[in-house]
Amino acid sequence: MVDLSVWEQAARAARDADILSVAAGALAVGIALIAAGLIRRGRTAGACAALVAAAVLAVGAHGLVGAQAPRTLSAEVGHVWGVSRVSCDTGFSYGLPDDGSYPCSWTKDGKTVKGALRIKGSKAGLYVDGKALKPARDA
Repeated sequence: MVDLSVWEQAARAARDADILSVAAGALAVGIALIAAGLIRRGRTAGACAALVAAAVLAVGAHGLVGAQAPRTLSAEVGHVWGVSRVSCDTGFSYGLPDDGSYPCSWTKDGKTVKGALRIKGSKAGLYVDGKALKPARDA
């Protein structure tokens, strides 16, 4: 089995950045709406300050979204085991699924292979007919 803990940490960090970017974006929109209300009332100085704050939050939210997200779990499995078109029934997740065995298929040498992805803690293994495949490279 291959240790995917580094990949999992990156995936969880990407999830946290996604959450923060949505919150910052929503806050920026709210501040922009307040600025619009201030402009309607003729309070341009307050509106300018609010628009600057909204712009700063929007740029910050964009910066969080722009951070490089790690490969998906399927892409990471493909990378580690040297296979392509990986499809595993693990559900949508930022990180590794719960311990267990998940049905998967992938392409190797132009042929579709059916097997399983087994997870135990932060380690994963790709199996065909109960036999572990050797990784093509380190995680």
